[in-house]
Amino acid sequence: MIISLKAALWNRYYCCRNMQYIALETRRCFKIPEMDLTKVQALNEPDHDECNMHGNNYIHVHSCGISSQEYRYFSRPTGSPDYMLNMVAEGSLYYNCDDDKDGETYFATKGSIVIFKPGEPQYLTNVSSNITRYWVHFLGYGAQQILEECHLDKARFYKIKYVKSLEEIFLKILSELQSMSDYKVIKCNAYLLDLLSEIARLIDSGAHYDKQLNVRLAPALKTMNTQYRKDINIDELANLCYMSKYHFIRAFKDCTGYTPYSYLTNVRINVAKDLLKNSNIKIGNISDAVGISDQLYFSKLFKKHTGKSPNKYRRENV
Repeated sequence: MIISLKAALWNRYYCCRNMQYIALETRRCFKIPEMDLTKVQALNEPDHDECNMHGNNYIHVHSCGISSQEYRYFSRPTGSPDYMLNMVAEGSLYYNCDDDKDGETYFATKGSIVIFKPGEPQYLTNVSSNITRYWVHFLGYGAQQILEECHLDKARFYKIKYVKSLEEIFLKILSELQSMSDYKVIKCNAYLLDLLSEIARLIDSGAHYDKQLNVRLAPALKTMNTQYRKDINIDELANLCYMSKYHFIRAFKDCTGYTPYSYLTNVRINVAKDLLKNSNIKIGNISDAVGISDQLYFSKLFKKHTGKSPNKYRRENV
């Protein structure tokens, strides 16, 4: 396998921690505090000119990063101009991969791998509060062939037993992108091949994802993520998935790690956090907006999940 050695003029990665994005380039460092979601999305958008410039390489790491996201939604309707590989290291995410929200949906937890091809719509919704997600953008005329050789071209979503070695490879790529080494492009591309082959090895070992189960649960996941304002009951969700109530509860827990009630509660609390931070809506109205009619119960539930009352959370995050 021959890897092109043509170097990038600029190699960038983005790192998000507690809503502070740091954009690191080979020669400059910028700290951008307290960005709103639209700016965060703009910062994360791959550079189309750079992608075009490196598309003639066999394989090329375009950017890489770690996201610890506090915002609830991420939307990239037209996808990105390159391949994007995500790995969830902590927390829970709900992925939808179609612009009409009725396409493939996945529930991603620790050890989940999601791969997007160029131009594929990308939507994600945070379910838990503490999210850590590694990602790498790459391109090149050999990218599709490499994915095929690693058997990573047939699906978007894979679930493996989370292993430290994958995180270490991501960190090596990040470290090289920061370096001033003349060989960093070569090393980054080599680490990417190492990452893809290690994921393939883990999948071949049998630690893969039950796609059929996730597809069956997709109607329930979609309902809880989009209709949380309503009074949703377990029987209704089970019927949507054509399962008995008992089978649905067991399958949901096996797939997501949550009971249906816990999952729905997490969705509601995360929406409430977003409204408390980004609006002036009264707390009583926020309670109603997330499907909890009893304001006192909402306040107790919110404090149980966040350790803070809604009022205190708003004061500290405005």
